[in-house]
Amino acid sequence: MQFDFATHLYIMENTKTDLVNLITKVGNEFIDAVDKFSDEEINMVPFPGSWTPAQVADHIIKATGDIPDRFTEKADRQYDQKVGEMENVFLDFNAKYKSPDFVQPAGGPFKKEELIKSLQAILEKHKSKIPQVDLSAVCLRFELPAIGTMTRYEWYRFFVAHTKRHLFQLNNMLNYRAFA
Repeated sequence: MQFDFATHLYIMENTKTDLVNLITKVGNEFIDAVDKFSDEEINMVPFPGSWTPAQVADHIIKATGDIPDRFTEKADRQYDQKVGEMENVFLDFNAKYKSPDFVQPAGGPFKKEELIKSLQAILEKHKSKIPQVDLSAVCLRFELPAIGTMTRYEWYRFFVAHTKRHLFQLNNMLNYRAFA
C-alpha cells in the first residue's frame, strides 16, 4: 500500500484540532476549579498530607509549561502509541506517586490571580503551538519514567491526563471544604 500524503495531512490536521479542543476543555476546567477557592483557601492545607490548592496549581504550571522538544527525531512508530499506557498510569486516581523534584511546588503563599494568569498563558501557548508543529516527532530530551521517550502528541496527551489527575485532586479539596 502506498503512503497517501494528502490523507496523512488531513488526519493530522483533524488530530491537531481535536487536541487543541481537548487541551482547552481540560485547561479551562482546571482554571475554573482553582478559581473556586477563596484567596484564603487557596493557600490552606485542606487535610493532613495534602498540598494546598495553590501548590497543586503551581505543580501543574511547572509540569505542563513546556514540552521537552528541543531535540527530536522522526518517529519509527505510531505517534499516539503510548497514550493508552500513559493514561492508565496517570488516570488511576487510587495510585499515589511522588513528583520529581523539578516539578515539586514551592511552599507559597501564592496569589490566586497570578496562578490563574500563568495557567491561562500556558494554555494559550499550547493552543497556538499545536497547529505549527509536527506532533509525530519523538522528543529526545526527557524520558517519562516507565514510559520512555514520547512524541509531541503524547506529551500533549500527558499534559491532559496529568491535569485531569490534579483536577480530580482539586475537586476532592472543594468537596472536603464543603463538608468541613
